[in-house]
Amino acid sequence: MASKKTILLLTLILFTGISAAQPNNITGEVKDEFWLNQDDAIQSFGVEFAGPCENTAVEVFSSEEEVTDVENTSESGNTYEIAPSDLSGPANYTIEASCENENVSSAETSFLADNIQLSVGSIDSSSDDPVFYPGDTVSGQLDLSTEGSVIESVPSSLEFDSSFENGVSVNQEYDFQVDASSSDTGENSISLINYETSAGDITVEPVWQVENKVDEKVKHRNFQDLSVTFQITKKGDAYTGFEDDDFEFAGGSGDNFVSVSTDGDSYTLDFESTPKVDDRAPTEETFELSADPREQDFEEESFNIGEIEIEKDIEFSGEVRDLERSRVPAKFTAEFDNRDTAFGNGDSASFEKFFPDAKAPIFEMDFPEAKFELKNFEFVREYPDGQERDIRYNYYEKFEGIEFEGDASDIRPVNLVSIESDYDFESDPDESRVNLEFDSSQVEDTRNVVVYECDYWMFERETCANEWEEKDVRTLGQETLNVQINPYDEQFGGNANVLWNAYLVGVPKGVGSSLTLENSLDGLPGRIQAGEEFSISGTVIDSSTGEAVEDADVSIEIVSGGGNKVTPDQDIDTGVNGNFEYSDVVREAGSYSANIEVSKSPYESFVFEEENDDNDKMEVYYETGLTVSSEDDVDIRFGESSSVEFDVENVGQSEVEDLSFDTEVSGIDEEYYSWSLPSRSSISEEGSVTATLNLDIPSDADVAPGRKTISLSASGNSADESLDNSATVYASVPAQQEDESDQQESETEERNNSGSSFDVPDAKDVSNVTGEFIQSQSDMNLALGLILIFGAILAVTVRKRKNDGDRDDRRMGGRATTASHAGGSGRGKVQKPDVSPQDNQEEDTEDGEEQESVEEESGSGTGSNDEEGEFVCDTCGDKFDTESGLKLHKQALH
Repeated sequence: MASKKTILLLTLILFTGISAAQPNNITGEVKDEFWLNQDDAIQSFGVEFAGPCENTAVEVFSSEEEVTDVENTSESGNTYEIAPSDLSGPANYTIEASCENENVSSAETSFLADNIQLSVGSIDSSSDDPVFYPGDTVSGQLDLSTEGSVIESVPSSLEFDSSFENGVSVNQEYDFQVDASSSDTGENSISLINYETSAGDITVEPVWQVENKVDEKVKHRNFQDLSVTFQITKKGDAYTGFEDDDFEFAGGSGDNFVSVSTDGDSYTLDFESTPKVDDRAPTEETFELSADPREQDFEEESFNIGEIEIEKDIEFSGEVRDLERSRVPAKFTAEFDNRDTAFGNGDSASFEKFFPDAKAPIFEMDFPEAKFELKNFEFVREYPDGQERDIRYNYYEKFEGIEFEGDASDIRPVNLVSIESDYDFESDPDESRVNLEFDSSQVEDTRNVVVYECDYWMFERETCANEWEEKDVRTLGQETLNVQINPYDEQFGGNANVLWNAYLVGVPKGVGSSLTLENSLDGLPGRIQAGEEFSISGTVIDSSTGEAVEDADVSIEIVSGGGNKVTPDQDIDTGVNGNFEYSDVVREAGSYSANIEVSKSPYESFVFEEENDDNDKMEVYYETGLTVSSEDDVDIRFGESSSVEFDVENVGQSEVEDLSFDTEVSGIDEEYYSWSLPSRSSISEEGSVTATLNLDIPSDADVAPGRKTISLSASGNSADESLDNSATVYASVPAQQEDESDQQESETEERNNSGSSFDVPDAKDVSNVTGEFIQSQSDMNLALGLILIFGAILAVTVRKRKNDGDRDDRRMGGRATTASHAGGSGRGKVQKPDVSPQDNQEEDTEDGEEQESVEEESGSGTGSNDEEGEFVCDTCGDKFDTESGLKLHKQALH
């Protein structure tokens, strides 16, 4: 436990500490007079708080009313500032620093605050209304006063000197700094005031000034017609020393952008070119016109002469023409701010319109058959290389020379619209569309109409460079369709959407149309032989357009008169030109017709029935014919048997019925021969029968030597036609054989009588033969006659056999009567011409058969003997004295 002595000691120490505490203290220099409107006016001071002090405060009071709390502006100490804005105006203010400690007293200090007011009392100038310019010096007296009369120590006036700086701009309020000092140096005098104030009654103007400053508003298209007039002064005096190069226009370029002329103390500027405007900027653009004097004493860069506001008047002009360069009437509508501007090309091909903006939110191009509605259409052509301002449009009702490829080839064209425009627009499926009119008279049902678009139509060549694309169609009435526009976006570097489009309106081929044959069918022949090939051909076309239809299915059947199908069906596809050809054969005779059906979806099928037209029937007939022939040459020998065979053949296509035969043998008694004839009364198609003559002439038979005829005739019916034919052969009969001794004696006598083994022709006969021949012929015949003479001389060197004549060639004569043409000929031998001398021949024959044989050999006689000793050629009429001359003539020429 502490002693009383210790407790008393601690109490003394504590009391001593409390009684030693100090009051708060305001440090620093607080201005007694504080000018509120003085530059950088600040009251700055510090505060020292004594002892332990909580909740310190620094406050400013005016008439015992708190004005503001002053905050500590120092992070490490207690520093405070008061600005004019912290005070309520001119007044007597008290600063108080306090804290919550009753043993610590507050610190206070006071100051006066007021606004000083200056005005120009007098100017040292000879002019009542002086004007000063930058660079001039002015002196005079300022009148001073205070706003609240709080500070009373302000002198009433001060002398001043001031210098105006260069660079003063037109219409700029001139502020200048006044250094004012007082000669009175008393305690209450102001030794120095730095204060910026209005010049008051002092007029300060720029050195260079413009009167009638330029302030123009002009249309862009009219800019080159603009002319402006103004005056320029230098320190109040008119100045006309500027030239073209001293003027600048913010929108211009080049030395000759403006031309300058002066009239007295005024300038006139004329513009020689149009400034370039930003087409995507607002509708007006302001350009500054300035002067930049080249004088050495002009320190400023330039000064403003005025401003020119240019209204962006965008030009949209050109022509609308078709492929033939003819005018196309057109109407245009541009929508700006929900207001429409409509115009057109009138009676000419040209159009021209000026717009306040380069882009129309909606723009319509209306032609007679199509209306194009385009979103954000730009009138300004930003891609000048190769770009055309003209618009070309063509409407087609005929399509000669135009080929539609790809999917578009499968439709029947009705109308075609093509357009070429180099103006950019925005592709929008809802707003960039086209209304297309079409000829509804060519369409049975408008619901079948389709539209194909080509987005790169080569206008001059009339062909699509890209593929045709089918469009979704909106129907607007009976004759108008609406489709979305797909622009061509590869032109001008791919930075624009332009209309190089074509629109094909049509219906799918075959819809609402039928197939038919062009002209008439190249159909069945009127009459044809059974088994002979026939053909049917034709061209399938669209009944609506007359165009050939490719890949149509053609089905053809041949039917008999009874309606029975006799040939298998053949399905044939038509070619590129719609052509088809069918071929077949019918092997049965009769009347036939053709049924033809042509089909292709979606066409209406075409059926052609020839049986309904008697003129288009085909009659098929059988070829008929009957031939008789023999190839036997008969040399009859007495005492020997021989035979002759005749082949009778059916060379037609139908059976020969009611067959019958006629025979004839000349110069031989019936007792020496017999016929073996076919027992059948018919011959089938391509069949044959044989008839045989059997000869058996005894050695002592009384048969005259010479050539005998043997004939066989056959007749019958085939396919309701009568047929007959015949053939003849010749048989040589030799003379009877004599005894060998008699024969040798006869030969010796013959040689003695003739004196030679050769028969020599009489010279007179030779002369008659050759002379008559030569006299009756032309030069060519003369040459032939000489050849014959040579042949006659050779002939006399050959020994003529008296008993045995040369074997005659067999002659076969025949005639076949058919339903359509001569057919089936008999074959026979023709006797060689005899050119040996006639006087030495043995002329007597027993029955005249030899002479008959000679006449038959020469072809029904050599000629007629009109008068005795004169022979006439029955071919050319020439006359001869001898029969041998006539024979030589016929052999040589006929």
